Amino acid sequence: MWLDPAPGDSASVDDIRIVTDLHHDLTCGDLDRVRPVIASEFMMRQSTRLPWGGSYYGPDGFFEFHLRRLGYLDTRLSIEQLFDAGDRIVRVGTTHGVIRATTTPLRCSQVDVFTLRDRKLITYTTLLDAPALLTALEQSGMTRIGEIDPESRPR
Repeated sequence: MWLDPAPGDSASVDDIRIVTDLHHDLTCGDLDRVRPVIASEFMMRQSTRLPWGGSYYGPDGFFEFHLRRLGYLDTRLSIEQLFDAGDRIVRVGTTHGVIRATTTPLRCSQVDVFTLRDRKLITYTTLLDAPALLTALEQSGMTRIGEIDPESRPR
């Protein structure tokens, strides 16, 4: 993992630590430690091309996103880089695991962008290699590109 805070920038170090702890706590399922880090005005986005994609708001939206995603995927993120991009923290890695319903293997690139204010997560954008992920979903027989029910998406 690449950690690159600006020299002497304790806010940067704190933000990187918060993102690192958030990843660890989510991976371990320690939701009691996650909830206090999510700001009430939180907003997150993921491509609407994915069945669980869309915009999610507030702490409940944060958990709704993760639960919807977990309904489809059993994956882990291997973090390759984590760095301060000025006003955001960027995490680069590879998601690997399986499609839950069929155990079809999956591997795709992922970039996450976090904005924090006062030690709280304000925005979270997660960017995945959507064509690779959609291909894995299609190969598993779960969905075909363009056949995802728009009513099942969050607003």
